[in-house]
Amino acid sequence: MKAIFIPLFFLLSVTYHAQNDNIKLVFSNTSEEAKSEIRTFLSSNPEYVSEFRQMEQSNYIFLSTSQYKKVQDYVTNFKNNDSDKYAEFLQYKQSWFNRYKSTDQLFNDLKQ
Repeated sequence: MKAIFIPLFFLLSVTYHAQNDNIKLVFSNTSEEAKSEIRTFLSSNPEYVSEFRQMEQSNYIFLSTSQYKKVQDYVTNFKNNDSDKYAEFLQYKQSWFNRYKSTDQLFNDLKQ
């Protein structure tokens, strides 16, 4: 019986870690994690609500700092010799830095 559980545990562990290593590169709107961080920040700092509403109209997609960092690391360290993939990546990279903001960037912008 023990022989069945050990391989099963190992398989589940490997599957769990493999799923956690995936990075989501495209977000259609602000992530739930970022929304939660923003709500917490604004409830503690209500003086920034109107400024946030103005920034919200600028069509930025806000990500939590940890989500943003993972994608930023991927974008800055991307290497590929396939010219088609690299050209597509360059287009993505340009839109990435123009479109996405971390919650830390947002909070710093609001405080300035």
